[in-house]
Amino acid sequence: MNMSPENKAQFESEKEAIHLILTGIGDEIYSTIDACQIDQELWEAIERLQQGESLNIQDVKTNLFQEF
Repeated sequence: MNMSPENKAQFESEKEAIHLILTGIGDEIYSTIDACQIDQELWEAIERLQQGESLNIQDVKTNLFQEF
C-alpha cells in the first residue's frame, strides 16, 4: 500500500485501537460488532450494547423489588 506518512500513522493507530478493543470484550459482543470497520464505530457499538445490558439489569432489579 502506498500511503502518506500521516495516513499510515492513522491506519496503524486505528489498527492498534481495534486490536485493543477486541481483546477486551467477550465472544457475545464480538459476534455482534465484528462488521465494524473503524475503531469509533466499534466503540459506539459496544457502548450501545452495554447501555442495553445495564437497562436490562435495572429492569430485573425493579421487577424483583416489586415482587418482594
